[in-house]
Amino acid sequence: MSKSLLSFQLEVLFWSDTHSYMKKMNRSHMDFFNGHCFFHMFLLLLLTITSIMPVVINPKEIESCRHTTIILIGATGDLARKYLWQGFFELFIKEQARLTTFTFIGCARSDQDSGEIKLQKILLDVVSCDDISNISPGNCQILKKDFIKLTHYHMLKGEEMYASLNDKIEVFQRKAAKQAEGVGIGFISDRIFYLSIPPFAYLDTSRNIHKFCRPSTPYSGLRLVLEKPFGKDYASAKFMSDELAKHFREEEIYRVDHYLAKPIAMQVLPVRTNNVHLEMVLNRNHVEKVEVVLTETSDVKDRLEYYDEYGVIRDILQNHLTELLLLVTMDLPKNATNKEEIEQNKIRVLQKFQALSPGDILLGQYQNYGSEIQEGLQKSGSTHLTPTFAAVLLRINSKRWQGVPFVLMSGKKMDERHSYIRIVFKDRSFCLPYHTCKNRSELIFSLSHGPAKIPSILHTLNLPIYLQEGMFHEFSESDIANKNLTQYRAFSLIQNTNAYASVISSVFHRDRTGFIGTDHLLQSWNYWGQGLSVLGDNLPKLYPGGKGSFRNLSFQYDFKHIDFNDQTFSKSNQRVDLILSDEDINMVSHNMAQIPDTFLGNTLVSASTDSLIQRLVEDLANSALDAIRKRGIFHIAFSGGAGPLVLFSKLATVPYLFPWKQIHIWMVDERCVSSNHTEYNFHNLDERLLRFIDIPMSNIHPMPTYLFTDICNPDDLGSKLYENHMQKLISNQRLDFIVLGVGMDGHTASLFRGQNSLKERTRLVVLTPGREGDSIKQRMTLTFPAINKAREIAVFVLGSHKHEVLKVISNDETNADKWPITGVNPDQGTMTWYIDHDALFGKSLS
Repeated sequence: MSKSLLSFQLEVLFWSDTHSYMKKMNRSHMDFFNGHCFFHMFLLLLLTITSIMPVVINPKEIESCRHTTIILIGATGDLARKYLWQGFFELFIKEQARLTTFTFIGCARSDQDSGEIKLQKILLDVVSCDDISNISPGNCQILKKDFIKLTHYHMLKGEEMYASLNDKIEVFQRKAAKQAEGVGIGFISDRIFYLSIPPFAYLDTSRNIHKFCRPSTPYSGLRLVLEKPFGKDYASAKFMSDELAKHFREEEIYRVDHYLAKPIAMQVLPVRTNNVHLEMVLNRNHVEKVEVVLTETSDVKDRLEYYDEYGVIRDILQNHLTELLLLVTMDLPKNATNKEEIEQNKIRVLQKFQALSPGDILLGQYQNYGSEIQEGLQKSGSTHLTPTFAAVLLRINSKRWQGVPFVLMSGKKMDERHSYIRIVFKDRSFCLPYHTCKNRSELIFSLSHGPAKIPSILHTLNLPIYLQEGMFHEFSESDIANKNLTQYRAFSLIQNTNAYASVISSVFHRDRTGFIGTDHLLQSWNYWGQGLSVLGDNLPKLYPGGKGSFRNLSFQYDFKHIDFNDQTFSKSNQRVDLILSDEDINMVSHNMAQIPDTFLGNTLVSASTDSLIQRLVEDLANSALDAIRKRGIFHIAFSGGAGPLVLFSKLATVPYLFPWKQIHIWMVDERCVSSNHTEYNFHNLDERLLRFIDIPMSNIHPMPTYLFTDICNPDDLGSKLYENHMQKLISNQRLDFIVLGVGMDGHTASLFRGQNSLKERTRLVVLTPGREGDSIKQRMTLTFPAINKAREIAVFVLGSHKHEVLKVISNDETNADKWPITGVNPDQGTMTWYIDHDALFGKSLS
C-alpha cells in the first residue's frame, strides 16, 4: 500500500471516529467546545497525532485565536431588524469554522429587562438561513441557537453606561484569552462599534466610545462603522469628519454606502478589468450617454422628519448614485487589489465634475407629500419644497469623458422599483462583423428589481461581454426598458450575497474598498454642496405618485440641456407672486421700449442678468472659434473685481464650447496681495473657472506680482517681465479678446482717475498705486496701449448700483482722466458694452 493511500485511509478513519465521539458527547460539552478556539485547536492537534508521518508542531507557530466583539448601537431599530442582525448571523456562520470567536452586544435606550426581551424577539423573528447555501434546517436551528446565546443586551443612555459596557466587553475578552492561553496559542481581540442611530448622535456616541471603550491592551483593534448621511453639505461633513478625526484614525472609520456592496455593483470593476475591448470603448469617442437610476414605489411616511430636511438629492444622488457612477467613470487601477489606488482614482474623477447650474437639475414632488408632512409632523400652514424626485445632468471635464452626458435620477412613489447603471454606446461604434447593428449597443448593470426581477447584467447581442465562468447563470426570460430579451443576453449571479452581509464581512476583514474615506466624502460634498446652493427656491414639479409618474416626469436631455417634456412647466420661472408695483411695471415697459443700440458710440447688448451672461459666453465662444480657425490660437484677458466672477462660474458649466488647448488666458490687472488672499484676482479665476477646465498649465498666465524680494517690488521688474512675455507669445501684442468692468468711480482695469498710468503711451504693463483710500496700496495693470490694441473688447456691467456711473460717463464721455473707462478706444478692433437691465435702468427688476 502506498504511503499516500495509507495516509488517506487513516485520515478518513480519524474523522469518522472523531465525528462519532462528538455525537456521543453530551450537550453541555458541545456548548463548551462550539465556537471556541480550543475546539479548533483540539481537532488540529488530534489530526497531527494521527498522521502517517510524525510532525512536531509548536503551538506558538499556529495562527492566533481572534475574538471579536461586535457592538450594535441602535440594536432594536429598523435597519438592525431588517438587515444588520441577519448580516451578523451570516458572518458568524462564515467565520466560526476558523480560529475565530464572537460576542455580540446590542445596545439601545430601553431598560435592561424590556430591552433583552425586545432583542430576543427580533433575533428569533429575523435571523434565518433562507439565503445561506449548504445548511440543512436542523443545522440552521443549532447555529441560530448558538448565535443567540452569544448575543447580549446592554442599556446605553449616559456616560456611566459606556463604562459598564466596556467592563462587559472585557469580561468576554478575558474569557476568550484564557481559553487561548490554555492551549498555548496567541490571542488577539477586536471591537467593532456599528452605529445604527440618527446622525445627530454620531459625535457624542463616538466621543464616549473613545473615552470609555477604546481597548487598552496590545493586539486589540477598534473599528467604527457609520451609516449615511455624513453631513448635509460641505461644512457639516467637514465638521463631522474633523471631530471624528480627534478620536479615530482614518483606517478605523468605515462609512457605509451599502449600494457599493450590492452583488452586481461589486461586479462593475471586474467586468471592466476582464473585458479589455470594453475598456477601450468606455470613453467620449464611443459612449453616447450614461444613466444611473434608482426609483422606489414607497413613500416617506416612515422617515418624514429626516426626509423633509434632506430631500432626494442628499438622500440618494450625493451618495448612492454618485458612487455607482464613479465605478463606471474612474480609471482602472494598475493593480486591481490596490485599495488606495482605487480610492485615489475615484477622487480624481470627482475633481473633474463640472459645477452645476440651476438648468442642470429637474425637481419633482409627489402630490400627497405636503399633506403627509402636515399630518405626520404637525406642521400645518407651512410650505415644504423638499423634492422627492430629481434628475441631474452631470458633466465630467476630463480627456476621457468630455462631451458625454451623465444623468442621475431618483424618485419616491414612482411607477416601479428599480436601480441600474445603463451605458449607451454611439450608433455603430462597437459592432461585430456581419451583425445588423439596428440598435445601439448597451450595457446594463441591473442592481435590483425592475423588469429583470433579479440582480443581473444585460448586454445587447452586438456587444460581447466576458463574464467569469462559474459565477453567472444566463437566463432567458426578461424584459428590460420595454425591449424584448431577443435584443439582449442577460446573466444573473449564481450566488447572491446580501449587501449588508458583504458590508459586515468587509468591516470584519478590514477591507475598506467599498467604504467612503474622508477625502472622498469631502470632494463629493464640495460638488453637491455647490449644486444645492444654486437651486434657490425653485419649486418642484408635482407628480401623482404611483402609476403614471414616469409619464408626468418624462424629460429629454443632451450634453447641454435637460428639461421636462411638458413645456407648460418652467423650472426657471415657477413663482407667480406679484413682486412689482404698477409704477414699477410701467417704468419697465417704458424703458424696455427705449433700449438704444449703442452706448458711448459702441454696440450695446442689454438683457436680464442671466440672459446677458449667456449672451457674453456665446459671443466669447464664437470669437474663440473664429480666431482659432484663422490663426490657430486665441488670447483672452480677464479683469479682476466682482463682475467677472459670475462669468467665470458660467464658463465652468459649458467647457465643451471652448477648445481650451488652443486658448491662452491672461490677466488685465492684479492686486498686490499674497496669492492666497481673497482679493487676489488670479485666485478667484482659479477657484471659479480654471480648476474645472482641461487647459494646459503653459496656457495660463498670471501676473508676476511676487518674484524675488517682496510683493510688487519695482526693482523686481515684474511688470516688464509680463510685458516681455506678452510680446513673445502674442502676435503684434494684440490680444484677441479682453473682458473689462467698470468701477463705481469710473475706473477700469486698475487704471484710476488722476494717476500717471492713464498717460502711459508705450508700456503695455505697469505698476500703479491703488485707489485712494483703498487698503491695497499697489496694483499691476495693462495700460491703454495694451487694451486698445485688442481685436475685441467687452465691457461687462451688472447691477443697479452701477446705473449712476453709467449715467454720468454717458454725459462726460471724453474725460478719460476723470472717468478712465472712457479712455478705452480700440485702435482697429471692436468694443461692445454688455449692460444688464438693472444697471441700464437704475432699478432692480428681479
